[in-house]
Amino acid sequence: MSLKTILKKIVETSGYTIKRPSKEESYYDGDGLKSIHNHDFLRDPEFIAAYGRGVEAAGDLNWHWRVHVGLWTAYSAGRLDGDFVECGVNRGFLSSAIMHYLDWDQTGKTFYLLDTFAGMDERYVSEKEINAGTLYHNQANLESGHYVRGVDSVRANFSQWKNVRIIEGPIPETLSEIDTASIAYLHLDM
Repeated sequence: MSLKTILKKIVETSGYTIKRPSKEESYYDGDGLKSIHNHDFLRDPEFIAAYGRGVEAAGDLNWHWRVHVGLWTAYSAGRLDGDFVECGVNRGFLSSAIMHYLDWDQTGKTFYLLDTFAGMDERYVSEKEINAGTLYHNQANLESGHYVRGVDSVRANFSQWKNVRIIEGPIPETLSEIDTASIAYLHLDM
């Protein structure tokens, strides 16, 4: 009897089953996450369209599961009183996907988008972060084009929607420019 057969019998006598997933049940493996859990959202036309709008804003970053979670939280927050805030927008991948998914102009909410739109503000980088190479990575992201340089392309990206406030400058200095009674959704990507 092979080792594989012996192990299978041990597992089955314990009440479990070993099963190789079919192609339809295949693994999700992307953006640092590997899972055998349901990922049917990848075939959902509404998800595909929203993800596509994010790609239009920033290129394909292969953030499928991350965007799925973002859309779910934004949808849930959309039923609450309050506006939306994103701190650390860059080109606006996730916020573009959310606004498309929620049909933003129909929500009656305002989306506040805060960023320097020029990489990290060195005044807010700790000595520990400096020693870890954070400023080096910041500069590399600017030079590679991963981080946006300037707000003009971001304004153009969001111009199709009403009730969008793009606030340029470092956080926490710009937080006072959020003019809302309550926040239903807050995304920190810093």
